[in-house]
Formats: sequence, C-alpha cells, structure tokens
Amino acid sequence: MDYSKHPLKIFFSYYKPHLPLFVADMVCAGGFVKGKSIKKSAFFIAAFFFSCALAFSKSPYDSYYDSLPALSVDLERVEEWTIPEKRVSVLDYKNLCEKTYFKDWDGKEYSLIWTRAIKAAISELSDSGGGHLVFPKGTYLSGPVILQDNVELYLEEGSLLLASPDKNLYYNKKDKTDFIYAKNARNIAVSGKGTIDGNGEFWWPIAKSKIESALGKAEAEKYWKDCLSRGGLLQESNKGETWWPYEKSWDKIGAACIGSDFMEQEHKRGVYIIGFVDCENVKISGVKLRNSPKMHCYPTRCRNLIVDGLSIYSPVFTPNTDGLDICMCSKAIIVNCSLTCGDDGIIFKSATAKTKIKKKISDVLVCDNVTDDTHCGFGLGSENVAGTERVIVCRNRFKTVISSGGIAFKTPAGRGGETKDIYIFDNEIINARWAIAFNTFYESTSIGGSVTDKDDKTKFFPDLKGIHIWNIRAEAGPLSKNAVYMDGISEERPVHDIHIEGSTFRGFENAVNLRSASDIHIKNCDFDTGRVFISDTCHKIDLEGSKAGGKELSFEENNAVYKKKILWKFGEKPDNAISEDSKSYSSLKNLVLKEEKGLVRLSATGKVQWSKKSLRTSRNKVDSSSYKKASAYFELELREKSDLSFTVKSTSSNDNAWRFAFLTSVETDSVIASIFQLEASPVDIQGKNLEKGKYRLYLNGGALTEISVKSYK
Repeated sequence: MDYSKHPLKIFFSYYKPHLPLFVADMVCAGGFVKGKSIKKSAFFIAAFFFSCALAFSKSPYDSYYDSLPALSVDLERVEEWTIPEKRVSVLDYKNLCEKTYFKDWDGKEYSLIWTRAIKAAISELSDSGGGHLVFPKGTYLSGPVILQDNVELYLEEGSLLLASPDKNLYYNKKDKTDFIYAKNARNIAVSGKGTIDGNGEFWWPIAKSKIESALGKAEAEKYWKDCLSRGGLLQESNKGETWWPYEKSWDKIGAACIGSDFMEQEHKRGVYIIGFVDCENVKISGVKLRNSPKMHCYPTRCRNLIVDGLSIYSPVFTPNTDGLDICMCSKAIIVNCSLTCGDDGIIFKSATAKTKIKKKISDVLVCDNVTDDTHCGFGLGSENVAGTERVIVCRNRFKTVISSGGIAFKTPAGRGGETKDIYIFDNEIINARWAIAFNTFYESTSIGGSVTDKDDKTKFFPDLKGIHIWNIRAEAGPLSKNAVYMDGISEERPVHDIHIEGSTFRGFENAVNLRSASDIHIKNCDFDTGRVFISDTCHKIDLEGSKAGGKELSFEENNAVYKKKILWKFGEKPDNAISEDSKSYSSLKNLVLKEEKGLVRLSATGKVQWSKKSLRTSRNKVDSSSYKKASAYFELELREKSDLSFTVKSTSSNDNAWRFAFLTSVETDSVIASIFQLEASPVDIQGKNLEKGKYRLYLNGGALTEISVKSYK
C-alpha cells in the first residue's frame, strides 16, 4: 500500500499549519456538548466555525509550498481569487459573427469569424461585473481575443478556438496583438478542457533538414511534399532547403500574407497564442494550446500568476515555438503542465538592454511538470538583464531533443544579469545534450542572423551565482555530450557559487567540463562514464565525494586540463608570407605556424596582404549569406581536440557593408560561429571543444591579428 496517499496522511499534511486551530475546534465542540451555558455555548459555536473557516480556507496551491523541504528562502505564495459566477455562452452572440472565407490544407472550409461576437460578449461580461464566457463543443474561428477585468474564457471539452490565418488581423501600424491578449487587466483566466490552436502552419518556415532529423526520411519526404503542394516559396542555402509559407495567392483561401517579401513577414511572426502584459491575478489551467506561430504562452510582468495543467504541443521541428515563457513575472506557480514543442519547454526571461520597463523574476515555483521532446526542459535566458531570484524547480521530468540542456542557464554578455536563491532538486532529465549547463556564449539565433549580435557586449554581463541543485537523475541520449557544463566569460567574470550535490548522471561523453568557473561545488555526484575537463581559468573547484567511472574526482588549483596553449601574434616579416611592403593583395599559400608534434597547420587562400602585423583581406561585394565567396579563407588543421579562436576586426571604421567572418568545419560543411558585420575594434570568433580535423575562417574586408589554440589532454 502507498501510505503517502493515505487519506489521513493527506489530511494532516494539508492542514498541518492549522492543527492548533483544529484542536481548538475539538475543545470548543467538547465544551458545547457538556452543556455549558447558552452564552458560553454560543461563544464556542462561533469560535468553532471561525477556526474551521480558517483551517479549510487554504488555497489548494498551498499544498505545493507546504511539501517543500526547509530552505533558506520562503517564496511569496500565490493567492486565489474569484470570478463572479455568471456564465454566458458565446453562442448567444452568434448573430454578431461576420462572414469570412478560410479553407485549411485539409480542405475544411469556414464561413464565419467570431472576433466581433467574442469581443461583445467579453465587454458585456466585464461591464456587468464579470463572469465566465463559455465555449460549448464546436469550432470558433477568430481574430485576436482581448480579455478584460474579471472575465474567464472557459472552453468545454470538444471546443476549438482557432486563430484566423489572416495575418493582417494581428498587426496595426504601431504594434502586434497576440491571439489571446490582455494588458493591465485584473482577475482574468483561460481554463477548461478545450483546445486553442494558433494555426502556426501558415507562419512557420520549415527546414527540410530539421524534419528529416525529427521524423526520419520517409515521413519527412511526405511532409515536405505536402508543404510544396501548398505553394509557398522555396529557398536554398548552405544549410539546405527551407520552405516559406509566403504566397500572395493565398488571399483566396483567407490566409493573407503580410510584408513585401517572406523575410519581412518572418520578422512579424512573433504572435503568441497567449500574451498577457502587466496583469494581476491570472490563471491559465486545463486547456490545450496547439501550433502557435511563435511562443505558446508568454505572460510578461504579471503578478500572482497560476499556470496549472496546461497542455502544449507543436511539432519539434517548428521554429521558436517555446512552450511557456515566464517574462519578468513575480509570485507565480507552474504545476502539472505537459509540453512538447519546437523550442524551449519552460523558460525564464527578464528583459534585454532595450526593454523599457524592467522587472526581475521572483518568487516562482515550478513543480510536477513534464516536457516531452523540447529543446530545453527548464532554462533561463537568453534575456536576464533585470535578474532572477527566489525560484524553486522541483519534481519535474525533462525529456529533451539534442540541441540544448535539460536544465540550462544560457545568457551572454549584453543580456546578462544577476541570479540568486535558485533551488533545483528532485528532477529527472532524459536525452539532453547537456544535463546541466551554464553557457555565457549563447547565441540566440533566428532565421536570417543572430539576435544577440545586436547587443552591446561590453555591458550587462551575466552573473550566474547562488544556484543550488541536488538529487538530479540524468540519462544521456545518443547525441548527449556533457553531464555538467560551465563556460564563464573569463577568469575575471566566471560562473560562480554553484552547488550540485547528490546527483547521478548516466552515459554522457564528458562528465564535467568547466571553463572560467570559480567557487563550484560538485559533491557526492556519480558519473558512470565520461572524461573530466577543467581549464586553468577555474578556481576553488570542490569535487568531494564525486566519482567518474568509479574513480574519485579531484582538482588541484592551476592544474590545467589543456595539453598546450598556443597563441600567435603576427610579427613584422614572418617566413613564407608576403612582405608588409607589398602594395597589392596576392594569393598567400602555406603560411605554416609550427608547434611541437605538428599540432596545427595554417594556410591562406585568396586576396591576402601582410599589413601592420596582421593578415589583411580585401573586400568582395558579397553579403554574409554568400560567405563562401569571401575574398579569402584561412584553413587550419587541428591534430587534436582543441579550442580555437581567431581575433579579427574590420579594416575600416566606416562603410562596414560586406565585412564579415565565418568559422566553419570542412568535414561537415557547417557553420560553427559567425560575425555578420565586423567592427573596427577586435573581436574573437571561436569554436570550443572542436574535434580534430580541418576548419576554415572565411574573412571578407577584415584583418586577422591573432590565432589561439588550446588543445585538451
């Protein structure tokens, strides 16, 4: 018998904080039974009912807080509120529906759109004090739905609220509106057993390589043919073919395109299924969210937020379809949710440098959730400028796909802030690339470039600290790499004050991989296999009681894991190179940087000139999307597993068009890192943990001033 579920155990666990009141109830009742005076009996009766009211008025969410172990932080608990009992059926407003025409790709036709009817129903409910707008079984095609104070959308089982694919409905001249939207509202809710579908298929660019990875070749070929049969636009690049849902003739099926071309439309794809901003007392429970154009649920600066039993689904190959993004919210609880989507599962964000109103994330409990094939189970980033504190993540199961971490803190310079009082325990991680990751070189990419390239990386540095993790059970998948991975910005700006204890990690290629980390405690952890890499930029690493492959782990200060650290700065007149007196660009061959045991060999091809202690390239008039047409490339062969860094800069402080750098692998023909527009000041373009093989730096209109290689043991 499972005694943890015994009714008495549940009762006493739930009402433990109020047991003194419960005892008082019994005393009062006893006094009443013994026949005290009427006056005293009345007092006992009043006290009895008053204390019962206190004991039984607890929120059902208090049990989640009460079940937590003793920690050095107490979260501010969510409080429930009530919405008036009044219930109105949306069918009562059907006469306000307008005619439309939409034909989906399965051939189903829709002739009515409910936008106006839903708007009228919400306004009347709110004006009359509030209530529940009920969607009975059926399908309701609509444009944006804007919630108002004291109103709940309630979707009965079998109901489908379907976002119109007419993209013009979500944009005006100034801004966009999410499908279910509210701003500065109080006491709002979305609940029930129905489904809200964002019709994302009319927004998503589909990369053929991604569907092949997700579905296998046979199923991917069928899906790909379905995409091509719909029309749209096909684009080829070095990464393969991408199908874009962009075609003017789609006006005929009610799926109008916006923008002068597919990329302009792509920049407007940021429509969420649920987007609440600056709201207080928000509850989202029970409903199923499907196929969002971008993120599914994105509450921003909301306070007293309850997310309970939410089910989220989009295909794993769909771009940027995060499940639940908690952005600058406070006093929140996320429980019993199930997520499968094309990007991160549960992710915290707290502002970029350009965010006008910045608020930190605080007092959030994430408990008893399941992610099933997401890019990241639980994560923070890339935005964390306002900071994050007092967060508890426990009893979750995070199953991920190959591209990210089970638990990942991924915030780079330009987007960083402070973390503290973060507690993560009793979680299961399956199939993550990194079980636990702290990545300060994260690039938030989108189609057409890297979002983080726009940030000023001289400000807003990540301060990842005050994070306590224990009792993690992690199982690797076929493409998993590191069990514990930390990569600080530098020795001066490390990841620090991190505690990982009492956890098990199975099947990872590397057990521990630490760079620029300090005051790190990985204690009593068991790694069944895996190598250990700790760079000489790490300090105060405590591995007490931890084992890898049955062997005790140890760390000695300044005992680097690197076999060699090599740094080249070009001299005045190196051998086998063009003289700096040369007045024209020429083809440079076989510039060899020699090192013991022939670790690396560098050669240059294209228009290269030796100038001012650098290798300077000319500028071809090609943009970064055609980087292989750069004026020159440098090929470097690694003979051992290494880190590789090239220091580059623009050869001019103005007119930066056509000045770029791309680091690629020759064997896989893939891009490792990129800089789309070089600046006059030097910057590093680097690849970390690279396997032996050949790598190329494509450089256009720039100067190569340094090369650094760090080879592993």
